[in-house]
Amino acid sequence: MGEDLEKDEQLRALPHFYHYFDLSNEQAYLHRRGRLRSQTWNEWRDGIVQNLERPAFKAAWDDVSNRAPESFNDLREALKQPPAASDSAVRQITKAASARTPRIPKGFRAPPDELVGEPEAFEPRQVQP
Repeated sequence: MGEDLEKDEQLRALPHFYHYFDLSNEQAYLHRRGRLRSQTWNEWRDGIVQNLERPAFKAAWDDVSNRAPESFNDLREALKQPPAASDSAVRQITKAASARTPRIPKGFRAPPDELVGEPEAFEPRQVQP
């Protein structure tokens, strides 16, 4: 999959590549119509882009897209767009950042002299109203 195919192999595989591009175009169409969650589309798009970086897929896409310039418009448009951070990636980054940020319960505050040292040593104290 990650290498070039011989010319005769590439021609025999072309119908399979065509069906893959057609499916990918349908996925891009569903995304454009708002029928997919952004996380789903981002995962699908990442897979499409990764496949099109493979020599056999790239050669097939170049061939098919040149032979059918009026087809696969949704896929063509989707491939022009920069990849967006997926919802799951954003959640992972947010979760990691919040895990590093100490949380002080509402109504509690550590006095300034206790802010030196390891976070485990902090003892929150009740703030007097």
